[in-house]
Amino acid sequence: MHKTPLTAALLALAAGAHAADELTNSGINNPFEGYVHGTNHCYAFTAPQGWTMDNTALAAEGVPMTFLPVEQPGLSNARIYTRPGDGDASDPQGAIRRQVDDTIALYKDAAKQPSAVKEADVTGKDGAPGELWHYTGYPTPGIEEMVVYFPGKQTLNYFVLQLGKNADRTAGKAALLELAASYYERDNCQPCAAEPQSGCQNPAK
Repeated sequence: MHKTPLTAALLALAAGAHAADELTNSGINNPFEGYVHGTNHCYAFTAPQGWTMDNTALAAEGVPMTFLPVEQPGLSNARIYTRPGDGDASDPQGAIRRQVDDTIALYKDAAKQPSAVKEADVTGKDGAPGELWHYTGYPTPGIEEMVVYFPGKQTLNYFVLQLGKNADRTAGKAALLELAASYYERDNCQPCAAEPQSGCQNPAK
């Protein structure tokens, strides 16, 4: 479930400080590419154009990587984050459906529950099949989310676009789909060199 609700406060942009050679040694040489790793998952991605990666912004919430827009009008109160969830290799679509149901269930005691609609099928860098879902009707007016779910080998890996009031939905969606198109699973990921982070990034030179 999406346990990181959008707040009115803007996130402070904190520069990640990990050694670049840890990704180079893993075959990642793009300064805008990163990966998320754990005992049962390992997947990589490239930040959308005009966005930066931050593996510390939501670390306290258990989020391994956040993507923040840089000087983009209309997206100052938007962000994307990625994290793995519970997967089911025998029933990948069922895993997505359960994730959707769990997200809506988070608001069962609220006066208004969000609704979720599947908008499209998407494809990752290596042909991985995914689904784009759109959540609207949250209790806080003007807040919405778009999520791309990729069933992984053992986990359900997803990217969440959170849009604040009056955020540019079209630009945000384009960034989310660009990010999703770069997604691929890796056979292994080295832990981050400097700290035991579960989201690693290649710092821009």
